Amino acid sequence: MSTQKLTFSQALEQQKSSWMAGNPVPIEELLGFIGDSDGEAEDLLMDLIYNEVLVRESIGEQPSVSDYQSRFPKVQHQISRQFQVHNAIEKSSVAGSPDENKPSPAITKPEIPGFEVLELIGHGGSGIAWRARDLTLGREVAIKVVGNIVSVDRSSQAHFRHEAESVAALNHSAIVPIYQVGDFNDAPYLVMAFIDGCSLAERLQSGPLPPEQAVSLMSKIANAVHYAHEQGIIHRDLKPGNILLDKSDQPFVCDFGLARKLDSEQTLQTTGQVIGTPAYMPPEQARGYKADELSDLYSLGVVLYEMLSGHSPFQSTSSWHSIHRVINHDAVPLRQLDSTIPKDLETICHKCMEKSGTARYQAVAEFESELERFLAGQPIVARPVGVAAQAIRWCRREPKLAGLMGIAALLAIGLTAAITIAALKIRDANSVSDAARETAIVAKVDALVSAAPDAVSLVIGSLDFGDPKTEKLLLEKANDHSLDTRSRLNAALGLASDSSFQHQLVADCVSDLPLESGSCRNITRYFRDSGPKLIEACQQKTIAGNVDSRFRYAVLALFLGDQQAAEELARPGPDPNPRTTLIHNLKDWHGGYNLLAELLAQPLDPDLMSAICIGVGRIDPKKPNAADRAAVTEALVDLYRQTSEGRVRNASHSAMLSWGVPIPDAIESVGSDSKSWHTTSSGLTLVRIPAGEFTMGSDDPRLYMLRHKVKLERGFWMADREIDVELFREFMEATDEASSWMPDQVISPGDDHPAQNLSWLQAIGFCNWLSQQEGLPLAYSRIEDDEASEDSKSGWRCDFRSAGYRLPSDAEWGYAARCNATTRFSFGDDPSVALLHVRASNHVKINSFPCGSLIPNAFGLFDMEGNVWEWVWDQYNPNNDKPLASLHDPGVEEFVDFSKDRVIRGGGVDNRGGDASAETRGNYRPGSTGWNVGFRVVRTTITK
Repeated sequence: MSTQKLTFSQALEQQKSSWMAGNPVPIEELLGFIGDSDGEAEDLLMDLIYNEVLVRESIGEQPSVSDYQSRFPKVQHQISRQFQVHNAIEKSSVAGSPDENKPSPAITKPEIPGFEVLELIGHGGSGIAWRARDLTLGREVAIKVVGNIVSVDRSSQAHFRHEAESVAALNHSAIVPIYQVGDFNDAPYLVMAFIDGCSLAERLQSGPLPPEQAVSLMSKIANAVHYAHEQGIIHRDLKPGNILLDKSDQPFVCDFGLARKLDSEQTLQTTGQVIGTPAYMPPEQARGYKADELSDLYSLGVVLYEMLSGHSPFQSTSSWHSIHRVINHDAVPLRQLDSTIPKDLETICHKCMEKSGTARYQAVAEFESELERFLAGQPIVARPVGVAAQAIRWCRREPKLAGLMGIAALLAIGLTAAITIAALKIRDANSVSDAARETAIVAKVDALVSAAPDAVSLVIGSLDFGDPKTEKLLLEKANDHSLDTRSRLNAALGLASDSSFQHQLVADCVSDLPLESGSCRNITRYFRDSGPKLIEACQQKTIAGNVDSRFRYAVLALFLGDQQAAEELARPGPDPNPRTTLIHNLKDWHGGYNLLAELLAQPLDPDLMSAICIGVGRIDPKKPNAADRAAVTEALVDLYRQTSEGRVRNASHSAMLSWGVPIPDAIESVGSDSKSWHTTSSGLTLVRIPAGEFTMGSDDPRLYMLRHKVKLERGFWMADREIDVELFREFMEATDEASSWMPDQVISPGDDHPAQNLSWLQAIGFCNWLSQQEGLPLAYSRIEDDEASEDSKSGWRCDFRSAGYRLPSDAEWGYAARCNATTRFSFGDDPSVALLHVRASNHVKINSFPCGSLIPNAFGLFDMEGNVWEWVWDQYNPNNDKPLASLHDPGVEEFVDFSKDRVIRGGGVDNRGGDASAETRGNYRPGSTGWNVGFRVVRTTITK
């Protein structure tokens, strides 16, 4: 072995490769190259021992405890604990993760006196769970026959029974109660309450939870764990799989059967208990030390992290690798994964996951109080980890490199304030001996490979391209497929900064990169001069693969100068997911804030420009620096005032609203069809909806409209939002309609909210009044008709050729709401973005929201899905046997029978999220009012 010093990670890799090559390097020899025997040397030694054990087992050997204890007598007790941990976890892993390619062995229903066992509901490392009926009390219960926790040894079973009975005494609304403890075939079983729902792990399979929902759930969970701690019981295996959610999303912590009383002196060896799940256990538990309340606190932090990000920070393909990450790596900061996560919430979560117990909250009660402060909008107590603390952590992990590089370690973690000092340290490193210089080059390249995206440019600035070893090392790293994708990309970026471009490598990396702020900016920065070559390398990838991959390549190409692929993504079509992906992921994947401002000033395709504007609105306005923020703001304002495209104008309006930019005064426009938007004298903005064909109706039988094709042979103009309270009040005061409106039932809190609690007849009257105000011919006329039903001898006709205001037909409304999509929602079916498009509260009567406060659809229309139901012209068909909507444009006129219900569309704030959609349809009598029913207006043409 060379005399060159090794970093800890290099030592582990050297150790592994030497064993795999049949020429193992002893641990004693490795220790001589990576540090002294003081400080954290014991932890370092234990990690080397554990790594060697894992490698030896992987090649078929069976290393013994006694061998390592005799070689390292000073840590023989720690070795014993580590082997116990390893054996317990491997046993649990095998039991809890059966090979999916092999059929599970048949599991026989147990016959437990007093219970009728109904069905299997789960099995894993901690036992087998059954749904059963208690024959005495007549209630459904869950019975867990416990396995892999205690041996058949009677004393162990007695100890487990004692623990289970202690847990059964817990009485908390968020802890699954244990009703009974017994034995079945020499194995203990627990009778518990049956929770009809799913586990938190199953819920998170569909993606992360919104921050407030995650905090609300965690607050209840933490309260339950705090209560258990007060009773002297810790859990030791808190994870999403051990948290159940009932149908109303009430959480229940289960498997306290794995817990141990705090005053228990039983050792791991005598109880034989599985100590937990690797990805969720704290470092001290992974090392085999006794778990305590702060261990549970750490696990709660990991669970909260997963609720917010959608994945565990330390999950890996094997138990031992998870343990290695738990012990040696910090979790990626939450806001690097999703910048919309509040900073205070990130701070709370990461404080729970501190490696040292003394750095965490000192009780679950403190954690719970912080969550309550967050929910109440109050300042939290914890503070983010500072610069000095981050530097100290890094130095502890890599003491030799820290000693050589000094402040260069700060560059590796993106601490830009130390650039000047770093330059001095790098100069000093380059002025020493050749051996030290080579070590410095290796250290700098390693720092680049491991750098977060925002730190890449800083580290590249320290590289010495005058020494050929730098390029050689970067090439090796760039082509080392054992490294993760981001590490290989960082090496390629380093090469690109010296004109050694790796176009194909970057093209191969893009689809596998984490979707995080900075990566696309770095590629754009270092490959912009060679854009055509990289675009060529990416060209085929923009038209193949899944939508996430296509999005990455298309946006990268866009910022390198090729718009075609991005235009294809942004174009509304039967599948809206590509456009939705572009809008909602642009905040994490773009070429830089300055380039965004430049892009907004270019004459882009209107569909693409509107998608980019909405995507800009998803960016946290605090992230760009002052100059970039001003440039983006100016570009948005210019678009709003100057564009001739209604969808672009309203998309820029949405972005300005999100960024807190004052909306400029409306620009008066002359009545003309030359623009695709028009501002009226009454302050309405109308957007032109082009002619076209779409699929109308639904597969849902509740919505009373079969799927069928509808062709609109002429376009029309639609108000971009619902009629608001202020304008409707003018109509009431001018026509004495105020007495027939019922404002006491209306809960809209302001003039800019939609007018609601009004009838179809009032909406018709408003349309005629507004036409008169603007000197337009009336679209509606009142008539008497002998052919009407016996219930009503009078009705209304509508002249669809008129330039006056009217309600949209059912077909017009559906076409404008769908934007050519065949999915239920105009934005697709992704629930993670629904809250940004739909106002719905799951049957709770809440305030409507201000008109135009949601993201506009692809036509530039606001609030088409949710907020308030909207009246349309058509008669309602309750039989669902045939479509009543015309297969072409609405006819010239139609008689309205007052005795027949009329259609309302879109859903309201009191609907379930899934029921407020572009295909949702309901009904009311023409003269009836609904507290959550409003309307918007259309015109066939804006020329008189």
